[in-house]
Amino acid sequence: MQKRVFVLDPSADYGTFSFEDSLPKLPVPSLEETLAKYLKSVQPFVTEEELTKTKIICENFKNSPRVQELQTLLVKRAEEKQSWLAEWYEKA
Repeated sequence: MQKRVFVLDPSADYGTFSFEDSLPKLPVPSLEETLAKYLKSVQPFVTEEELTKTKIICENFKNSPRVQELQTLLVKRAEEKQSWLAEWYEKA
């Protein structure tokens, strides 16, 4: 990836999103990365038994028939938008 250098005019008034189009797109994590991060994030808040059950639920989800279709739709969304997550993040 080629690096860019920006020289800003200190007297100019740049808006919050002035350089948004020059930023790289937010990558879509793989399903495996997402599930691993989810499990890591819930671990401090659940018992060992709950963690075991959650791991089983994640494994079942990963192997469910429609999950690849959902991941494909997410990748397609990322190709069409600057940030596939921003709109959902702002609404939530």
